Amino acid sequence: MPSSSQADRPTLADLLVGVAALGLGLAMNRVTPPGFAWVRDPGLRPPAKLFIALHHGLQLAVPHLLTLSQATLLVRLRRPWPAPRRLGREPGFVACAAVGLVVVAEALMALPRLGDRRYASPSTLFVGFADVGGAAVAAAWLTLILGGRWQARGGWVDLAGRLLGLSWLGASLAHHAMFLLPR
Repeated sequence: MPSSSQADRPTLADLLVGVAALGLGLAMNRVTPPGFAWVRDPGLRPPAKLFIALHHGLQLAVPHLLTLSQATLLVRLRRPWPAPRRLGREPGFVACAAVGLVVVAEALMALPRLGDRRYASPSTLFVGFADVGGAAVAAAWLTLILGGRWQARGGWVDLAGRLLGLSWLGASLAHHAMFLLPR
């Protein structure tokens, strides 16, 4: 059995899962490529340009956050498997699991409307995931903190999960900031 320091090192399989997640994120970006003609439009005021820049930034970032979060879950569940009670106390795992559950539920609810461009397109769906993903991380972490269950593990996988959780919170804040800007 490998020592705990060996188990905390990334393996080649872990790196391959990460590369596959990045590739899937890039493939999702190709589905909804943002246009950049607005950058040189002299008729747009700076707040409108900032709104569009935030929207396109989220449109590019959210697919990567989504795929990397699920890849982190997959890597965390490799052997040696921790006890389920212990997994439920790790903030990195809890953040990625909460995002996965909420995004799947949101996608299933939006599926019937996806064909109608008035309601949803893949682009707006990805940007909306930023909001629900950040809310899921905030709720999950608040539950861990208030319940006294927050037990951050020293491994790289938990750290990656916590960084992804912070990224989801930042994406949610950026999503809300878009609508506070004057147009």
